[in-house]
Amino acid sequence: MNYSVINNLPIDFCYRDYSLESLKNNADWFFENKSTRLEILKTAVSSQYQCDFLDYSCDSLILLAKWLNSTFEKVPLTTSQLEEKRAKTASYIDIEDWRLSDISLSMVFDVGVFLGEMMIYNHQGLEWQQYLKNKKNNDYGHMIIDLGKIYMNPIWLVYIQVLKMADGSFSETCLSDIYNVWCDFMKSK
Repeated sequence: MNYSVINNLPIDFCYRDYSLESLKNNADWFFENKSTRLEILKTAVSSQYQCDFLDYSCDSLILLAKWLNSTFEKVPLTTSQLEEKRAKTASYIDIEDWRLSDISLSMVFDVGVFLGEMMIYNHQGLEWQQYLKNKKNNDYGHMIIDLGKIYMNPIWLVYIQVLKMADGSFSETCLSDIYNVWCDFMKSK
């Protein structure tokens, strides 16, 4: 598949070791490029399914889940990458001997941006911001949507779903189910 790869996306979307300046540059890049990334996504999905899907509906998320499930790629880790991963992980935790390809990480990013934009489009007053409060938090450096008492990390949520797909677990409603959970939270506020 010919898909425009985002250069320098960290494997596993971990930004903990980035400098504040690099993180600010990432946020600037995000705001400058999110519309372009959505167009790249739209072109790729529309060419495969011959339809226009960016209507911010749950049907769009179902189509995106099917598309992700049919297009993500796993790349085997080299021996040194596997040893490095093992050194950073507690011995009692199982680790995979693969990672998502750079193309797949770019797709995850773009679908996550769509999920976030859908949340913003359908819920007035929401906006993207960068999480910088706690460096020990997995969301550190990520673009999030603040929902008041909690926040949503759409890109990370999509990443987790693709990891599940890679393990053989797939539901075409996985993304729309996530969206609906967050919508239910918004209604309960």
